[in-house]
Amino acid sequence: MTAPYASVFLPTLNRSATLPYALASVQRQSQPALEIFIVLDGATTQCREIATRAAQTDQRITVLDLPKDSGVGENNLDIAVTKALGQRIFYIDDDDLWLPDHIARLGPLLEHADVVDSRVCSLDRRGELHLGPCRASNRQVRELLATGRLKMLYDTHFAHRRDAYRKFSNWVSRRETGDIVWNFLSEFAKAPECKWVSCDAVTALSIHGSARADMSSELRALEISDWLEKIDSLGGALACADSFFHLFRLLIIDAQYTGTLDEYLSARGGYGCEFSRRERDIFALLSGSPPAEETAIELAVALAEPVESGYMFESVALACFEAYGQETHERILSIAASRSGPNLAARLAAYSAALARRDHKLALEVAQSAVSLGPDPVGSLARWYDKLRRTYS
Repeated sequence: MTAPYASVFLPTLNRSATLPYALASVQRQSQPALEIFIVLDGATTQCREIATRAAQTDQRITVLDLPKDSGVGENNLDIAVTKALGQRIFYIDDDDLWLPDHIARLGPLLEHADVVDSRVCSLDRRGELHLGPCRASNRQVRELLATGRLKMLYDTHFAHRRDAYRKFSNWVSRRETGDIVWNFLSEFAKAPECKWVSCDAVTALSIHGSARADMSSELRALEISDWLEKIDSLGGALACADSFFHLFRLLIIDAQYTGTLDEYLSARGGYGCEFSRRERDIFALLSGSPPAEETAIELAVALAEPVESGYMFESVALACFEAYGQETHERILSIAASRSGPNLAARLAAYSAALARRDHKLALEVAQSAVSLGPDPVGSLARWYDKLRRTYS
């Protein structure tokens, strides 16, 4: 039996709405010589039926119907990877998409590398694309990952050689944190002898489920199906994308602002692209040259919606506090809040919670002003404000 060019692993639990589209993007790869494992981690009946039907029509697919493991799927993934016949190992989340040339672009790089990645591309809920600002193979970026400070990469954009598994990392090794993907990737980053190569092209699209926890399955299916239809011609959308969101994540963790933005990113494996106005503005805000108030308001509004997981609103709010002082920063946030969407209460509650760790009085003031701004559809902000009043008044 001829070994497949690559082995692909698609783990799933309960995302039956998005699973067919993620799988379709694998089946459409320009490199067809694949074995595709759908790893059912105690999956729902709907996911099992989707996987079974797919395997009946595509002989490349193997369904591993495994009981729910004691973790969050890492034990079953380990079982699955040991079954691989291909020398190249790829992963995709059940709510992400690959461009048709994902394997064709990354596969050849594994001839001379242990692990490879392509440029991160994340989709927010407004339909805007956000690019990674720097290469994961860069020494400083690897160190951020290895030390548990920042993960600038996702498994959907990552691949490794079969013989690198267990040599450098595996899914079930004992780890220090609860994020299994972070743990898995960090072990590769820690090993100096692990040869890591980055592909500058965008070859995959992350549609982060953690930022869509409140979306119905119908809306999630509509979103991912729409992007699958246009995944073959992503160039136009990529031309309008920038690294604003992921750059902000990098800047608030790796705060060594020496020189220009170009110099900062060059030291961190930046892609050398022309910077957007938003990228320049966020660097100015955090590096001690804050832009005009209206620009800061625009930045706060842009960071109000979640892209990857959680909210960045509280982080930009703290940055504004440091840059402008209390009075101006409160004005910036009030205006930004009035221009934001319906999840304002959660964002402001998170910001107030962040402030409470350093300034109880200010946290109480922010929560009090936030109550008047609203909306607060599930009462989360009111409960937080009441807790603060009882604790600090």
